[in-house]
Amino acid sequence: MPNLIWFEWEKCPDGYTIEELRAEYLTFERDGTGQPTKSAPAWVIETSVWKETDERLFTPDIEFDDFPILMVVPKSERVVQSQTLIEESPGAFMMFADCAKSLKKTLLFVEQFGYPHIAVLGPDPVDRLGRRLSVTRLPLGNYSVDQFSIEADEMAKIVQLWEEAKLNGSYWDLLYDLNEHERETTRKEDDAIRANLRENRADRAQPPQFSITPRSLEDALWLQFKIAVSDNTQMQQCTECPTWFAYGAGTGRRKSALYCSPKCSKTAYRRRKAESQ
Repeated sequence: MPNLIWFEWEKCPDGYTIEELRAEYLTFERDGTGQPTKSAPAWVIETSVWKETDERLFTPDIEFDDFPILMVVPKSERVVQSQTLIEESPGAFMMFADCAKSLKKTLLFVEQFGYPHIAVLGPDPVDRLGRRLSVTRLPLGNYSVDQFSIEADEMAKIVQLWEEAKLNGSYWDLLYDLNEHERETTRKEDDAIRANLRENRADRAQPPQFSITPRSLEDALWLQFKIAVSDNTQMQQCTECPTWFAYGAGTGRRKSALYCSPKCSKTAYRRRKAESQ
């Protein structure tokens, strides 16, 4: 049976950095949005959100007392599409949970996956003749470290409940907190999960394929976590990098595995060899 989950999102291929947003970089409107000032550095202007009026606006709901604010900023406005979360990164939700622990891990996560709130790209829209329609993409935007920590901490708490549930054999607390999270995050006007028909990319002459599409990368991470719980997936962190990988039956990896990939295994071997000389 083919994988029914489909999510494709965008990230900056040139990496990200941590920048300090200062009060003098913005002038605020009554609706809480801020416009970049003339003294604002280039990244403030480049990562602001475009509106239909071609007006640059920055993060809403910022209070003056919040400054200075640490921001996770893309190094350029270039974007690439990514589509490898389930197949190549089954432990991405664990890396997201680890972001609650340190700024370094936050940056490592964003470097690999991008922002959690970036909307997942849906199936390519087509007209009645089957021709692809162009889709307007939003810029990568801006994201505060505090907001990232809050969202990562929610995942970390749920993951901890999962670990406890596996030890004591009771999943009631986990299910209760998961259901509460669903009620708080799912919007009535924009469901977190969408069911779609998408073009059969292996053979366009074949009927479209049914797919389940999360609303954002963050929602995709939560869906990934639920699949891991349902499948009783065993996770372990690579001893060489922050990647989490699955081990046990059906994964091709034993519990004694130390590395997520041959690349990390070779890196560790070279380091040990250099240290022994």
